[in-house]
Amino acid sequence: MASSSESFVNRSFIFVILILLYISLSDAACSRGCQCYRAGTTTEDWIKCDKGRMTKFPRSISRTREVVLIRDNLIQEIPANPFGTSSVTEVQYVFLDNNRIDTIADGAFSVPRQLRVLSLMNNRLEEITSRQFMGANGIEKLHMDGNYIVEIKPNVFIDMWRLKILSLAGNIINSIESNAFNGLAELHELYLNDNRLAILNDGIFAGFRDIKKID
Repeated sequence: MASSSESFVNRSFIFVILILLYISLSDAACSRGCQCYRAGTTTEDWIKCDKGRMTKFPRSISRTREVVLIRDNLIQEIPANPFGTSSVTEVQYVFLDNNRIDTIADGAFSVPRQLRVLSLMNNRLEEITSRQFMGANGIEKLHMDGNYIVEIKPNVFIDMWRLKILSLAGNIINSIESNAFNGLAELHELYLNDNRLAILNDGIFAGFRDIKKID
């Protein structure tokens, strides 16, 4: 019969093996060139791919990742289904700032359905189309500051009816067409500062029901 000390050693050994197995599986599920971890004392799973000189969107981002950081790289295009095609995903916060993004595939953010915050600051986007954000009806905060957007066309954000904060500051916008903000009835804050707007057409803000700040 094994002594209590031997039993304790065996249990400890099994525990260590399980921990190592968990770490191994976690690393295997992490995209190459990225770090995957839980931040601080939170229960959120993060994937961090910052400052890696990536030229393409990383493949196989696990659907269990809640926070996605892919900043300060050389990515030019956001492909279709960058987070896979399954609607069962935990991705909620995506930060793609300081890349070279100039192209977004149609419906790129229709999955994940849980996506709440999307940041595309300081990229090279010149145009926004309704096709790019088709089906992206879960997003509550969209940051597109510091791009090269020239105009806002009608119905660009038509599918983003949950949007609360929209920031387009620091672009070169000189024209906002009527109905540009159609569908944004729940918008609270709109930032258009540091653009080249000279004239605003009548009725641009007519659809806002709960707007609190326009800058």
